[in-house]
Amino acid sequence: MLLIVGAIVVVLIIVLGGLLLFKDRLFSAGSNEPVTLTYWGLWESPEIMQPIIDQYEADNPNVTINYEQRPIDQHYATVKSRISQAGVSDVMPDIVRVHNSWVPVLSNYLSPVPQSTYSREEYEAAFYPATKDTLLVNGQYYGIPIMMDGLALVYNQQLFTQAGITAPPSTWDDVRRDAAKIAQRNEKGELTVGGIAMGSSRNVDHFAEIIGLLMSQNEVVFQDGSGNVNFHKSITADGRNLGAEAITFFNLFSTAEKSWSENMESSTLAFSKGKVGMILVPSWRVLSLVDQNPELQIRVAPVPHLTTDQNVGYASYWTETVPAASPNKAAAWKFLRYLSEREQQLALYNSAQKTRSFGEPYSRKDLASALSTDPMMSPFGQQAAGYKSSLFASYTGATEYNEAINSALAVAVVDSISTDNAAKALEKMADEVTAILTEQRK
Repeated sequence: MLLIVGAIVVVLIIVLGGLLLFKDRLFSAGSNEPVTLTYWGLWESPEIMQPIIDQYEADNPNVTINYEQRPIDQHYATVKSRISQAGVSDVMPDIVRVHNSWVPVLSNYLSPVPQSTYSREEYEAAFYPATKDTLLVNGQYYGIPIMMDGLALVYNQQLFTQAGITAPPSTWDDVRRDAAKIAQRNEKGELTVGGIAMGSSRNVDHFAEIIGLLMSQNEVVFQDGSGNVNFHKSITADGRNLGAEAITFFNLFSTAEKSWSENMESSTLAFSKGKVGMILVPSWRVLSLVDQNPELQIRVAPVPHLTTDQNVGYASYWTETVPAASPNKAAAWKFLRYLSEREQQLALYNSAQKTRSFGEPYSRKDLASALSTDPMMSPFGQQAAGYKSSLFASYTGATEYNEAINSALAVAVVDSISTDNAAKALEKMADEVTAILTEQRK
């Protein structure tokens, strides 16, 4: 009897071993099957992306990557429509560039980064901590960034020299002092040259990110662990509302300080004409300003802080994602691992420099010093380790999402001045943002 049982066990082991070997060979063979990946990009042209893609295809002859540079208009709506209709849509991209603030509301339709692509430890060692704020959902990352942009202080050297200012401000107290020196008025008392473009949601480009910066530096918690809106509930032990303080400070520059006015042109346009000394903008705005007025003495510095030892900035960036319904997720993530590595990010930046002044700032920690020799880009590398991020973002093309949130924020800015009650204005805004998030998560 024991001999019979032993024989059966041996046979089962042989059969199971054979099945496992067959399974391994089957999946190994399948990994070499031809795969075509559809990649929806945004800002980078095919000319910039294609050399990297060509090299990957040469190293992986079974993979073909069709890169499409998509228009920003309706990109959010189109992406959400496509990836949420698994089995219904006839167009399902395998890789999609989305704004980092979109990930929390799109995560149900996205594939998490597999452990085989990046373990959590490896991911967090490679990329800046700002990824935790929006790309980390329920303990998993849902995007791999190949760039990391954020606000920097851009200033007009000629206006600084005229005002006797020898160095860019490093704290907000310095900003208030320097803005007052730069501001100029006509005989009627009307502002003709602004000190810094802050204090208005109507003509300050990137006002949402600027308020996001101020809130981040004031240690506001934008959302709780369950994703609920929390920026109106960040209260200190002594009863200070940190979000309300941030909005009140933002408003100072058009009320008490009077170094900016709603009668001015939009902030970046005013800066391009030499009509404002300082603006807070991301790197792509610096690029457009250089193109608009090459004679302008543009200088770039890290954002100001509450104190000299603080290093908190604000990121607004784009990340590559893989839809959950893609039939080629494994191949897509493998390519994104390749694309996000140090050598490829350097190659992308160099490729972009062939057509413009500079590329997109790097997303990797080990590339922070790679921008140090470029005075325009160096500040972005210097401050990236301290970036925070949230749902506040401008110029993403997401009318029903980011722009709707910004509209609610704009009303809060105005109401906080007219009612002199920023806390109450934030409470009203929080209700509106909660409704927006509920709708966009569907």
